[in-house]
Amino acid sequence: MFEDDLPKVKVLTRAGGKHSRTPSDGHEFRITNNRNGVLNVLANVAAIPSTKRVVMSLLDITERKMAEEVLKKREQELQLKSQSLEEANTALKVLLKHREEDKATLEEQVLANVKKLVLPYLEKLKGPRLDSSQRVHIEIIDAHLNDIASPFLRNLSSAYLSLTPREIEVATLVKEGKTTKEINRLLNISTTAVDFHRKNLRSKFGIKSKKTNLRSFFTSLYS
Repeated sequence: MFEDDLPKVKVLTRAGGKHSRTPSDGHEFRITNNRNGVLNVLANVAAIPSTKRVVMSLLDITERKMAEEVLKKREQELQLKSQSLEEANTALKVLLKHREEDKATLEEQVLANVKKLVLPYLEKLKGPRLDSSQRVHIEIIDAHLNDIASPFLRNLSSAYLSLTPREIEVATLVKEGKTTKEINRLLNISTTAVDFHRKNLRSKFGIKSKKTNLRSFFTSLYS
């Protein structure tokens, strides 16, 4: 028996002596066997009736203690892994936040550059000397430049990647309140083609009810 366990044994034997009516509760000790191995045992002491002697029973709990140590070690490992995952998750959230901030900054810079470096010169191109065809193309360029970084166009193209470039053009002009004839003139396509694209837009956006105004729907994407 290990020396540091001896005081526990003395207390245990006194507790289970002749003055005690009930056996003592189990206590854990370490002992050595013949092979110099260490065993963990659970000891109980009870008084022998009509004598001054006590009897001690020992239960080998070495395997249980080993299993408890393995379980404790695994719990510590799981706690470390959980902590690492939480730290990684926090770092990922920070990176995603920075990415969104960088994206928003880039979009603002693009919009500011378009307004500052492109639109002023486009305004200078507008004038009475333009023929109808040139004026139409200037209007298209103007409309699309203003929509380059707009929330509407971003929502339209990112959420509905199946849209064709022509459908995006038609949707942009519908949102601006252009009629079928005006879209026909601006894009130089037939009214039948415009109606075809409007029908496809309704289908892709799931707008089955004809009562739903297409322009109102696209305006809601802008807000």
